[in-house]
Amino acid sequence: MTAPAQSRSADFTQGPANCFDPQKDTMTDPLLITLVDALANLLISIDMTDEDDVDPDVCVPWFESVGDKLNQLSVDDRARLAQVIREVADREPDVQRQAALLETPDMLGIEDPDDE
Repeated sequence: MTAPAQSRSADFTQGPANCFDPQKDTMTDPLLITLVDALANLLISIDMTDEDDVDPDVCVPWFESVGDKLNQLSVDDRARLAQVIREVADREPDVQRQAALLETPDMLGIEDPDDE
C-alpha cells in the first residue's frame, strides 16, 4: 500500500503571506512583471491623455487611490515595485512613454527618500 500523495497546493487559509515563496526571484516573476507593466502603462496612458478626452478632476482621485493602496506596502516592497517599473521603462521604445514611466514611482509616492 502506497502512502497518499501530499498536496503541493499553497495554503491560502492564513492569507497571502503563507503562500509567498521567498526563494522565487520577484524581479523575474512573470506575473509580477506583467501586473506592474499593465498598471504603470495604464496610469501613464491616462496621464498622457489630452485634458479634453479625460477630465483631470476624474483622474486625480484614481491616481490618489492607486498611490494610497501601493503605499500600504512595506518599504522593501515599494522599492521592488519601483525597480520593476524602471525595468518596464527600460524596455519602452517610445521616449515620451519611457520618461513618464520613469516618473511613475515619484508620481505615486512609492519612493520616499526618508524611507531609505
